[in-house]
Amino acid sequence: MRVLGLLLTLAAALEAQETKPVLAFLNGAWERLQVGGTEATPALRVSSEVRVMLKSMSQSNRITYRFIQRMHARSERVAAAVLTGDATVSASPGSTLISAHGAPAYTTLEVYVPPEVRTANIEILRSSVSGDIEVFGFRGSLLARTPAGDIQAENIGGDVAAYTQGGHIRFGQIGGNVTCSTGAGSITVDSAGEVNCQTAGGEIVVKQARGPVSLSTGGGNIGVQQAAQSVEAHSTRGEIVVGQAGGIVTASTGGGAIRIGSAAGVRATSASGPVYLTGASGALSVSTAVGSILAELMAGARLQNSSLVAASGDITVRIPSNVAVSVMATNERGGMPHIDSEFGGFQMPVLTFGRPPLAEGTINGGGPTLLLSGSDMIYLRRSR
Repeated sequence: MRVLGLLLTLAAALEAQETKPVLAFLNGAWERLQVGGTEATPALRVSSEVRVMLKSMSQSNRITYRFIQRMHARSERVAAAVLTGDATVSASPGSTLISAHGAPAYTTLEVYVPPEVRTANIEILRSSVSGDIEVFGFRGSLLARTPAGDIQAENIGGDVAAYTQGGHIRFGQIGGNVTCSTGAGSITVDSAGEVNCQTAGGEIVVKQARGPVSLSTGGGNIGVQQAAQSVEAHSTRGEIVVGQAGGIVTASTGGGAIRIGSAAGVRATSASGPVYLTGASGALSVSTAVGSILAELMAGARLQNSSLVAASGDITVRIPSNVAVSVMATNERGGMPHIDSEFGGFQMPVLTFGRPPLAEGTINGGGPTLLLSGSDMIYLRRSR
């Protein structure tokens, strides 16, 4: 009888504004359910003390919700004492507000929206609640805030902004731009337009970006597989890896390696770690305080005036036969530069008081200046 009553309540709720919560014993646990809805408006705001899940529903022109609470309890009396709270819906011209409060550990607010809803603003209210936010298949733009929970969004048509003080952020396919930050968690973006994200202590991975990328982390690695435009990445103590960038890559780390594939220019600084460039072109400005530098110039690329500085480490440059450069080499320790070159024609410096020795040479006829300053060996190699 309780199950039948619950189903009848759900059916009636399709036409009603909202219903009172119904408590029933289902599948071995006590479940308390409330449903409601209203006609769709372009804007939706969800203000909740519990976990929120939002999904698209194209078969209806209404915004509906399910306020679900579930727990294992010895009796109906115990379940009724714990499973409290409710949800309410109110509408004004152009906007709908759904509010929910209840026992966070046992409660989920499910919200279903039609295509008429173009913006969704979801906020978890209580700072003591680690409420998660999950959004799937929403065609509009999304703003999500939670004090400590995770935020997940998949198949979003517009822009996404997400903020959490201590949870993870995971984005799938995003049609617009992404802005996000977390106080301690990791960030993952499968595909988006422009990406601008920060975390105080986690890893950041961006698989594909159609616009510029700007990332920073206080204590994790950064990985960007493919970006159509520029990439800016900063880590306090982590590795930075950029596979492919259509613009300039700017990278800095206080304690890790920097690895950059093809890019239209590189500005990279590592306080402690090597720097690897494979497929570099444009202007290069690379320095490492402790570590070596390996730069493989892209075949046929137009190199601009560049500098590679290794305060404590070797420098190796691989140069294709169709890339012309003029090399100037110095030693960071002030002595004669130590050059091991597969190209001839280097003019070794004469020691003079007050000026650091400077070795010069041309490769493949000479071209833009490539300044190399290392404390150990400088290796000039032909690309194989």
